[in-house]
Amino acid sequence: GSSGDDEVMAAAAAALSQNDSKVVGLEREITQLKAKALGASEAAKGQIEAARAAQAAAEENLKALSQAYNTLEADIYKKEEDERALRADLAAATERANSAAAAPPAAAATPAGASPEALDAARAEGKAEGRAEAEAEMEDKLEAAREEARAAASEEAEGEMNDLLVCLGQEESKTEKLRNVLEEQGVDV
Repeated sequence: GSSGDDEVMAAAAAALSQNDSKVVGLEREITQLKAKALGASEAAKGQIEAARAAQAAAEENLKALSQAYNTLEADIYKKEEDERALRADLAAATERANSAAAAPPAAAATPAGASPEALDAARAEGKAEGRAEAEAEMEDKLEAAREEARAAASEEAEGEMNDLLVCLGQEESKTEKLRNVLEEQGVDV
């Protein structure tokens, strides 16, 4: 009887030893898997933080672009104010010129055969033509300057806005991918 019990005990001890080895092996695998999962989780968290930082930077760039656009609008408004002031100066100068033309001419030598009335009429006509040409030329120059400023501001703002929207879209896409990866790994985001 005792040798049968010893054999059963030996077999039980051998089975227990094998099970202990398997348990140790499984515990080692579990520890390695936990370390891998932790490393992947930390890497994903780092990528999410980088994506959030990039998104914040894109938002800051968008704010800066908005401020630049507002500054351009203010500059255009200032130029329009300057234009109105120049127009007022031109009107005042025109009024002075008209007043001077209306004053009786000093006794001056007149070309042979030209009456003082004809000379006054020719002067008035010449001033009117000169004034009309000057006003038309100034208006053309002012309009061209306004259009050029508006076009440049609009083009620059549109280009920068498109760049920022592209960057923002890319960052949102990265963030979504990282969020999906973390959720697949069971990390609460």
